[in-house]
Amino acid sequence: MCRAVVLVCGLASLIWLSSATISNVVSRVDESHIRNTLENFRRRMCYHDPNGLSQLEPLALKEDVPLEVNNDIGKLKGYIRNVHISGLSNFDVDDVKFHVAGFEFTLNISLPKVVVSGEYASKGHIGELFNLDSEDKFEFELHGVRLNTKGGFVFNNEKWALDIVNLKPSIQNMVSKFQGLAQDDEANEFLNEVVSELTPKHLEKYVSSEFLEYIMRGIEKVGSDYFKSETALGLVDLITGETSLFPPIQEEKACRIK
Repeated sequence: MCRAVVLVCGLASLIWLSSATISNVVSRVDESHIRNTLENFRRRMCYHDPNGLSQLEPLALKEDVPLEVNNDIGKLKGYIRNVHISGLSNFDVDDVKFHVAGFEFTLNISLPKVVVSGEYASKGHIGELFNLDSEDKFEFELHGVRLNTKGGFVFNNEKWALDIVNLKPSIQNMVSKFQGLAQDDEANEFLNEVVSELTPKHLEKYVSSEFLEYIMRGIEKVGSDYFKSETALGLVDLITGETSLFPPIQEEKACRIK
């Protein structure tokens, strides 16, 4: 009888401690804490830290990025490379939520202006008028960018990994500056106007699933490198800003809101 009482008391204590721990964790996962952590991350994007985060502003992509369009407007296939993206550090957090139970999150951010430049190669056609087989430089400005993201953290091979489940982009308007799309300047200007006009309205048609997959896997790699050695509670501490994986910010190099 005495053993039974001790066992029941012990189980009750464990349940109480578990509940208290969960309640404590939930109370710390407040939106303001996560926003502070994201602001800490944003300020570090402008410089390379050998002991912390690689430079992400501007972001340089070394690998070839697949480019494919196949719809009623036309059919194109190619790639972009030596890509540089600036303006990422000027993001605003529109909405953020973190669910402790499943280590899942939703994050919606907006960026006033993003400039993407690099080199491209494409082959295909736009409508029945323009056959394309070109390779040259490009630049385009994206205005009013919104990124709605859903993801979570999974424990795989004894390591935490970032898992981006869904990434949905949208833009208000775009200024396209592809060089060499057509043989003469007038036709090239017209094609850029077509791209600038149609892309914001039909973004899902023009942004291939392969391209979004490439972006999501890149984000996952950056995040997973910093979370892989953390415990569950340690992961929550990092998300809420209780602890940091990064050394102190180098103020003279930190990003400033433009």
